[in-house]
Amino acid sequence: MKKIIKLTLVLLLPILLNSCATIFSGTKQQISFVSEPPEANVVAVMKNGTEFTLGKTPCTVEVKKKTRKINFVKEGYYSENYDLRQNASIHWGYWADLGGVFLFGTGFIPVIVDLVNQSYWVYPEQIKTELKKK
Repeated sequence: MKKIIKLTLVLLLPILLNSCATIFSGTKQQISFVSEPPEANVVAVMKNGTEFTLGKTPCTVEVKKKTRKINFVKEGYYSENYDLRQNASIHWGYWADLGGVFLFGTGFIPVIVDLVNQSYWVYPEQIKTELKKK
């Protein structure tokens, strides 16, 4: 009986540990943006260089995890650039995927999905900046 339990655990363990950051954290994340002075445009910069305005500070918006940088722009002030990945962490689900790959030979597809979606990033919940007057 103990052998059956051990064998069952050994067979199920890779499945139980094989999670996916995309499933648990998604491809977007809500972030609050605050600036001094307020009313600065929050501009997202994607990997390919595409830019689009998310809102004006203070605001809380959903940001795609493929976003690389945030620019704070206000007339009469120098722009402030914030690299989203400088204070980001890696979602635990991605580490579990990698553990499945290295320990059990499973989890290749979730790792690829997480990489493509960039869903393994966990950004700070709030980003503050102070703009300097020109």
